[in-house]
Amino acid sequence: MQQNYQVTFNGYYFGLTLNGETILPCDNDRIWRITDSLIGFRKGSYCGIYCKRKQCVRYEPILKADIPYFRKLHPDEEQHLTRARFTSSFPGIYYKTRGYLESYDYLFWKRDKLLVDSTQGVIEIHQTGEIRPYKGKKKENLVTYLDQRCLFEDEYNLPSTSKRSSFIYLTEEDKELDEELFLETFPSTKTEIISSMYPLNCKDRLPKSSPAEPVYKPFDINNIPAVIKNKVTTHLNSFFDTSTNESMANHLIYLAWCHGNGFVTRDNRGNIRVDPWYDDNLIQGNNGELISSDELYQTHHLDSIHHILYYSTFMNSYFEVLAFPN
Repeated sequence: MQQNYQVTFNGYYFGLTLNGETILPCDNDRIWRITDSLIGFRKGSYCGIYCKRKQCVRYEPILKADIPYFRKLHPDEEQHLTRARFTSSFPGIYYKTRGYLESYDYLFWKRDKLLVDSTQGVIEIHQTGEIRPYKGKKKENLVTYLDQRCLFEDEYNLPSTSKRSSFIYLTEEDKELDEELFLETFPSTKTEIISSMYPLNCKDRLPKSSPAEPVYKPFDINNIPAVIKNKVTTHLNSFFDTSTNESMANHLIYLAWCHGNGFVTRDNRGNIRVDPWYDDNLIQGNNGELISSDELYQTHHLDSIHHILYYSTFMNSYFEVLAFPN
């Protein structure tokens, strides 16, 4: 019998079915393919693994999925920053955010093996689909290495790997401001403090009326307000007649929408990568290959217009005011 896997979505979280039967309930922040036979599912800062070959969950969400991500601080952001600043041997000033394994695991594969720390020790994931506990030597050194692993924006603003120890506080004030360091001064009440300050990481304590903003956002070109759509169309008309090539216009609007909603990243070669949840809607060429989204994006200067296509799932609307001139 053919295996028909289908991702489900309830408006906030993701699930997975096999031939119509639920195998992962709709309570995951993210579901993605790790290898051809392994599917990852993340809940908060931890992820689990489902094996398609054995049709079972090999690991519950015990694998560490979040990665410190040091992003560059741009001049226009500095006056609004409320986080600690960091410096390093790399040029620029940085602030710390968080990345997740599903978006950046390609940077951590070594040959055909990916090492991930878990609550039960280090796990080896192989491209062949094999998963096993790490049995090598110097386990303590490996755990330290994995704990030091981080991401940062390089000189081309692309995600790259480094060590957490490579980034130091810019000033003593930044050190005092760091939230994680602040929480460590209250060991007896750390859990309660985290729960109150970061409720989105503790879903079992959340009231059902206050869900986190979902990763997935539905796209419907007919739901884009006329004032925003007209603004984008006017921009595109400076490159071609949108009235005679509506399909291309709609494609470019969709591509700009993906950028405006944060579903486009750049790989380690500098090429843009559209989130796999959204690239099915991109135009395909004669041989089925995707037309270069990077080239289309740059040629039509979508960077100057994509921000007005941001859709808020909290407000369930676009912000028409973004289309008005400043």
